Amino acid sequence: IQGQRSLESLHRQLKAKDTKISKQTERLQVLTDMLEQRDRQLEELSTAKRDRERMQQKVAELEDVMKSQTRVVSHAEAERRLIEQERRLRESERQAREASDALRQEHAEKE
Repeated sequence: IQGQRSLESLHRQLKAKDTKISKQTERLQVLTDMLEQRDRQLEELSTAKRDRERMQQKVAELEDVMKSQTRVVSHAEAERRLIEQERRLRESERQAREASDALRQEHAEKE
C-alpha cells in the first residue's frame, strides 16, 4: 500500500509538472506572437518614416522648382516693367552726363 501511495503521489506531481509546463509553453507562445507583431509594427513604422522622408524631399524639391520658375506676368505688367527700366536707364545716362560735364569743367578750371 505504501508503494501504491508513493506511485500515486508521483503521478500527481508529474501531472502538476505537465500542467505547469503547458501553461509556460502557452505564455511563451503568446509572448513570441507579441514580439513578432512588434517586429512587424516596427518594420511598418520604419517604412512609413522612410516614405515620409522621401515625400518631404519631394516637397522641398518642388518648392525649389516653383521658387526658381519665373513668375508669369501679364502683358501690361511686362510693359510697365520695361517702361520703368527705360526710365531708370535714362536717369543713369543723365547722371553720367552730369558727372562727365562736372569733371570736364573741373579740368578746365585747373588749366
